[in-house]
Amino acid sequence: MKTSEATQYWLTARKCGFDLLDSHMFLRFSPLDEHRFEQFIEFSIPENIRIPAQITANGKFTGTVNRFRVNLQVRTSNGNAAVAGLLDLDRKTYDLTAKTKSADLGYILKQDSLLGKITLDATAKGSGFDPKKMNSIFHVNLKAAEFKSYQYRGLALDADLHNGSATVSSSIHDPNISYELKGEGNFTGKYPSAKIRLQLDTLNPLALHLIKDSMQWHLQLDADFPSTDPDALQGKLNIYDIAFTNPETSLHLDSVRLIAAHTDTAQQIQFRSEMADLDWNGKYKLTQVSGAIKQLINHYYKLPGNPDTARIDAQEGFEVEFHVHGQAVVAGMATNADTDAAEFLAGYVDAGRFLTGLSADPEFGRQLNHALLQCGDDIADA
Repeated sequence: MKTSEATQYWLTARKCGFDLLDSHMFLRFSPLDEHRFEQFIEFSIPENIRIPAQITANGKFTGTVNRFRVNLQVRTSNGNAAVAGLLDLDRKTYDLTAKTKSADLGYILKQDSLLGKITLDATAKGSGFDPKKMNSIFHVNLKAAEFKSYQYRGLALDADLHNGSATVSSSIHDPNISYELKGEGNFTGKYPSAKIRLQLDTLNPLALHLIKDSMQWHLQLDADFPSTDPDALQGKLNIYDIAFTNPETSLHLDSVRLIAAHTDTAQQIQFRSEMADLDWNGKYKLTQVSGAIKQLINHYYKLPGNPDTARIDAQEGFEVEFHVHGQAVVAGMATNADTDAAEFLAGYVDAGRFLTGLSADPEFGRQLNHALLQCGDDIADA
């Protein structure tokens, strides 16, 4: 069957079959031919897609538009690709394997300055396309991929989705980015639950061409949040073995801990670290805190611009206690206290009655006030 006949058959029949296992379809375009070909497909190919100058394909396709089995290999002047398996759109089932070898996505997607060649193996098996109803297993082995002129190697990703629940694992061990990640969650509701464990051994954004300044990170993270609803936050976050370095700063911390608890009558957030502790208690919604503070300030001092029209609960109110330990830094100014001492700052906000208050240790209050005044002068100079 000639290519033109096959094309006509594909366009006019509900069911079709192509067998190219013993033959090849070869397309090679001159600049004029390529222009004509692009004119022919301009209504089916997006403008941000560039067709390779040479394409060779062989394989087999059987079935209908909605249900087919494929085993196809494509070689182009901008990399190779292969896909095999079964896709049934009517039953929403699939069992597919895809491979690429030096596929130049930057050229094909017209993103040459951002993307480069990619080599990967991927599989997808299961049913469903709605993440909340899927029962599927995915695997990706990214052997090599170029992003912003840096070539990543050895990224692995596995995901198992089951009726709105998911488990995910991923890892990469590259000289400039090395991590292992395991996570699970449920996203059947408006806000998902999440449990994450991350071990970040190396992150060098400068070498990855993500930033222009030297910076390196190392940390371990454990997070468990039954609710990520910002107005009913519940869970805990532990970050430990933290190391951050750049040419001006070297920071090492043993641990940082965040605990959030929510009931019908109260929200509690605790933050603990070597540098400072924070206790935030009361009846408040995180999405309304900014509006509550603006509303309170606007009651006494009219803020420029349009008034905040966000709805604030009348019962919105909270207390905050902030302790700084030892040589901690406050707004860029280190305290002069002994390393075992703790400076104290406390405040409260009552949005319903337009009340606020602030208290502090005298020395800490003086330093904080000086830092805030300096910050104000810097803003005014800017």
